[in-house]
Amino acid sequence: MNDGSSIGDQVVGICFVNVLLPPNATVVNAYIQFTADGGTSGAASLQIKGEKTTFSEVFANTPFNISGRVKTQQSVAWTNIPAWISGEVGPNQRTPNLATLITEIIEETNWQTGNPLTFIITGTGRRRAL
Repeated sequence: MNDGSSIGDQVVGICFVNVLLPPNATVVNAYIQFTADGGTSGAASLQIKGEKTTFSEVFANTPFNISGRVKTQQSVAWTNIPAWISGEVGPNQRTPNLATLITEIIEETNWQTGNPLTFIITGTGRRRAL
């Protein structure tokens, strides 16, 4: 993913704190709903994984802090993402179902209700989200 800056391709981490899922819960549907922050178009496809830990650490401003984390074996492809219109919040800004990633994490032995859960996103193209 590239935001058009001189930074180049990026790895994005999204952490949800205090996730109220009990160990081994049955997760059927789970999504991340974004809001478009400006209009963006062009080809875009993403790969989403979870951080394979029962207690995600806070993000730090150090090289490879997100990309170097242990990831779930499962992944979810978000391909052919349609163009986004500024301010739009709808199905075009909603990830595919992430239940397999969440299930892999909460089935770990030390998962507890209230733990944080992190997603790691890589891919190609450009979409800006709030």
